[in-house]
Amino acid sequence: MLNARLFLASLLALCFSPLSAQETDSIVSIHSVDYEADTVESSYTNVITYRKGKEISNIMVEYWGTDIWRDSTTTLTTYDADGKPLLRTTRSVSYFMCEEKIVNDSPWTFPALVENSDPEKVSNPYNQCYIYFHDTTVFYGAMETRRGIYEHEDTKMYSYDTVLYYPDHLIKAEINYPDGKFHQSKHYRYVCNEQGKPVKTFIRVNNRNELTSIETHQIYEGSKPHETYQKTIFGNDSTHFSSFERKYDKHFNQIAYTWFQNGAFFGSGTSPYSEDGYMLENNTYNADSSLCDHHEYRWKFSPNTTEHWSSQNYRHSTDLNGFSYGHYDTIRTPETIEVRISGKRIEHPKHRFKSYKAKDCQLSQVIIYDNRKRYREIKNFDETGKVSSVMMYNYSL
Repeated sequence: MLNARLFLASLLALCFSPLSAQETDSIVSIHSVDYEADTVESSYTNVITYRKGKEISNIMVEYWGTDIWRDSTTTLTTYDADGKPLLRTTRSVSYFMCEEKIVNDSPWTFPALVENSDPEKVSNPYNQCYIYFHDTTVFYGAMETRRGIYEHEDTKMYSYDTVLYYPDHLIKAEINYPDGKFHQSKHYRYVCNEQGKPVKTFIRVNNRNELTSIETHQIYEGSKPHETYQKTIFGNDSTHFSSFERKYDKHFNQIAYTWFQNGAFFGSGTSPYSEDGYMLENNTYNADSSLCDHHEYRWKFSPNTTEHWSSQNYRHSTDLNGFSYGHYDTIRTPETIEVRISGKRIEHPKHRFKSYKAKDCQLSQVIIYDNRKRYREIKNFDETGKVSSVMMYNYSL
C-alpha cells in the first residue's frame, strides 16, 4: 500500500507533464516487463506509428506467465487528404494453451511458436488454442459503422455497431447489435456555449428495453472538460435517481462534492488545495454529515527535491491508517531528467513531519524522461527492494 500511495503522490509532486509522442510524426515502441521473485511474469511490446498527429498503426505482442499466452493486435487507419479517418481495421489473435484439441486452419498463426516448440512437451496434454477478433470501422462523415467477428473454438459471433454524428461531429446516437440482436442504444442531446463546446449533455440509454437517463454539466479548462454535475434517472420513475455535484478551485482541482440518492443527502467530500495547486486535506462525510475519512498532506520544496507527508485516517480500513513520508529527487543531465521516488511509513506520531534522506527510505519508483520530457523508462520496485516492473520507451524522432 505504501508504494501505491507514493505513486499517487508522485503524480502530484512532479512539476511537469510528459510531452505526447503524437505531437510529431514518430514511431513509438514500448516494452514492459513484470517480475515476480526475479522471474518474468509477463511482458508486452507495443509499437505505435503516428503520422501528422494521427495513429496509423498499432501492433502489440504480449506474454503471460509460465502457461504461455500471447496477444497480437494490429490496427491500421486510412485517412483522407484533410486528415479525416476513412477506414480503420483491427485484427487480434490470442495464443494460449488449452486442454481440448482444436483444429486450426486459420492463416492468423504464430508459426515461430509452433516450429520452436520444446520437443519434450510434444506429449503434453495441453494443445495450442487461438481466439480471433476482426473489427472494421468505416467512416462516412456524419456516420460510422463497425463490424466485428469473434471466433473461439467452434463459436463465431458477429457484432454490428452504428455511430451517428451531428454536423459539429458531436455524437448523436450509438446503436449496438451483438450477434445481430439489438443490445443497446444511446441517444445524445447537447446544450453548447458560444465556442460550440457542450456545457450540458443529455443521454437516453435503452439497454434491452431497460431505460436510463443521464444528464451531465461541464466546465472547461481550455479544451479539457471537467464535470460539475451528473444526474442519473433509472427507468421512467423520476423520483428514483442519483445525483453528484462537484466544485473546483481556480486551478480546476476538485475541492468538494455532494452526493444525493432519490433527492436525499447521501454523502460529501472536501479537498482544499494550496495556492500553488497541491492537496492539503481530503475529507469524506456520511449521510448523517458525520466525518468518515480524513487525510492531511504537507509539502516541502527545494530546487531538486520535494518532500511529502501524509496522515491517513480511514474509518472502515484501519490497517491503512497512519503516517507516511515521500521523498522525490530530480536529477537532470543534458539528455535526461530522472525522478527517484522513495518513502517510508512513520511509526511514531511525533515524527509525522520529520525529514528523511533518500537512502533511509524505501525506493518505490524511478522515472526517466528525455530532454523533450517524454517517458524513457519507468521502473517500479516492490517492498523488498526488487524490481517489480519496467516500461521502456523508444522514439524514432
